[in-house]
Amino acid sequence: MVEGLDKSLSKIFLACLDYYQSNRDGGEKSQLRAVLAKGLTKTLSTAARLHEPFFAGWTADRDHPGYLMKFDPPMMVRVPFHVLPVFLERDQLGDIWALSRRIRTSSESTICLGGSNVIRSIFGDVGDVDFCEYIPLHSPITTRRFTEAISGTEDIVCLSINLGKEEWLLPSNQERPTIEQFETALLRNHSQGANVKINYITSAPSFGVLEATDKIIAIDHQGKSAALVQTFAAQEAPLVPIDWLPNQMNDPFELGRYIHWLIGAIGELKAGGELLKCTKRCASLSRILFLPDHTNAITHLLSSYKAVEEAALLEHSESLRMRISDSSDPRVANLLTNIDSQIARCRSNRSSTNSSSPATSFVIEAETVIEDLLRVVKM
Repeated sequence: MVEGLDKSLSKIFLACLDYYQSNRDGGEKSQLRAVLAKGLTKTLSTAARLHEPFFAGWTADRDHPGYLMKFDPPMMVRVPFHVLPVFLERDQLGDIWALSRRIRTSSESTICLGGSNVIRSIFGDVGDVDFCEYIPLHSPITTRRFTEAISGTEDIVCLSINLGKEEWLLPSNQERPTIEQFETALLRNHSQGANVKINYITSAPSFGVLEATDKIIAIDHQGKSAALVQTFAAQEAPLVPIDWLPNQMNDPFELGRYIHWLIGAIGELKAGGELLKCTKRCASLSRILFLPDHTNAITHLLSSYKAVEEAALLEHSESLRMRISDSSDPRVANLLTNIDSQIARCRSNRSSTNSSSPATSFVIEAETVIEDLLRVVKM
């Protein structure tokens, strides 16, 4: 990056935060918002172009400010420029891309990798992966594709389906929702922001056993939806070769909403003692605000306390095992074998740790890193 641009980006993004906090009840399409959007768009476009020389094969997306794109057959991927330096390795991306193709509920949808997974290189194994799938309301949902998505495949098992207030817990003999129920839920998702989510369990070579969540957003022809408040463009990497992205980064209100949410989540997680998850939110905040020293401090912290991440993965794996252990689905039996291997590996790694109290030391250092970051944001 060009010297001085990092600070300029921080100032512009903090201005977006200020705009959101001043207008959070409305965020109308005002002249002020248009002026901010013009400056933000120019900045995002410049930043993406400046990243091109440093990342072979990646090209700045002139149609979508702030993104870089790469064609690595058969994959076509877009990534926000601020997460590209800490994005997935090629093998990991290949596994994620292949999984997205198998759980995608519509051939016309835009499915994206989301959450902290877009900065995966900072963290170790986390045991879960989040997707966000934008489905156009005018796009017909074929019975075949929907049935395949909720039934899973030989090595992908659907765990649960949430359609608004209704929930189906699987795998079991429970009757699955019909395509008509799914389409009705999409309409409520678009008009009222009703929750539509499908959870899976699978295994991938680069990750081991994974719990995958596909959050679905129903959009109209303008990309509008009441459910857009459930996600953020700045933490999504679109995984389909679509010409127009329904959710983009160059809206100052939405970018400010993302930063505001990160700050709030960090405070809540810190107060609740969930410091590992809190540091992940801190990593996301340090990337979007271009605070490289803070990103480096978080990376060093996590690399110094692998035992803490191992403990979290062990807890997640054991919890996942308990949830599916009573299933009679033969596919689950194979996944249980993989989970048992993962649990055994985590326990072995924990027992070989030399530090007698890694958790205590991690808490002390994590709180320092978190406070240092929040201090900068509040300045």
